[in-house]
Amino acid sequence: MCVTDRLDNEPFTSEDVWTLRALAVPSALALGRERALVQAENFAMTAAIDPASGAFNRRHFHVRLERGAAAIEAHNLSLAFLMIDIDDFKQGQRLSTVISRATKCDRSVAEILRRSVRARSRARFGGEEFGDHHARRCCRRAAAVADAFANTIEVYRPADQAMADLRLTASIGLAVSTGRCRRAN
Repeated sequence: MCVTDRLDNEPFTSEDVWTLRALAVPSALALGRERALVQAENFAMTAAIDPASGAFNRRHFHVRLERGAAAIEAHNLSLAFLMIDIDDFKQGQRLSTVISRATKCDRSVAEILRRSVRARSRARFGGEEFGDHHARRCCRRAAAVADAFANTIEVYRPADQAMADLRLTASIGLAVSTGRCRRAN
């Protein structure tokens, strides 16, 4: 709101000031409420996202997994869980190089995983470890997801020239519950 002059070019009166305050207070409250909502959303996102990789963090992953487990059990569905570890990434490197490369690697692996699976099912567990879970995945289908991810990691080449020599492989553990499985189309 911008107030410059009265239409009759007279000075503002006490009544004018009270009117402006009456208009300004609800506006200020609305703006404060909007700021608080944006800040709350940012805090919620920060609490769920791993800053190094941009993937969900371990705590958020466990919350999602626990919520889904009850529904999976109630409907006798299967659940596939993949644990992904980037092999020998830190071996034989100086600490400063490790930290820089690990951060770039974490972001790259998280991006590859994001493109490969549903966004809400994957998370960074720490270091170069990532987890993923899927309802209604049979062992064969879950193994195919694991193989595809491992192959994608192997052919990955970073765009950053400082990391051009980086070659990644992944070890992937797979566990599948014994519930009913949806048939592949």
